[in-house]
Amino acid sequence: MMKLTLGLPTNIANSRMHWAQRNRARKNYFEFCDVLMMSKHVPSPPQEPPEKAKVRLSFFLHNRMDEDNLTARAKWVLDWLVTRGYLTDDKPQNLRLLKPRQRIDRKNKRIEVELTVVKQ
Repeated sequence: MMKLTLGLPTNIANSRMHWAQRNRARKNYFEFCDVLMMSKHVPSPPQEPPEKAKVRLSFFLHNRMDEDNLTARAKWVLDWLVTRGYLTDDKPQNLRLLKPRQRIDRKNKRIEVELTVVKQ
């Protein structure tokens, strides 16, 4: 099992932002996560991404969120994990996403990712 602690992505579930602004926010989030990885605050991806994996996301938030918005907030995190080689893909045949957890931590908002390889 691999554990990663990342910053919270922007909450865009109910936003009405322009697509270019949203794309810029996504790019900035990816760059932030890349800095965490390069500075060794986050473990490097495996040599070869696992064919199948399960992921548990734990959100540490200022206030509780609706579960559908919480799941939408995980999109950029999963996309970053795929593009950086932690996961093969986020399709159902490659990834089992466990129900996200949420806790209140107003002083240290973050998302903790537990990535476990599933044996075939």
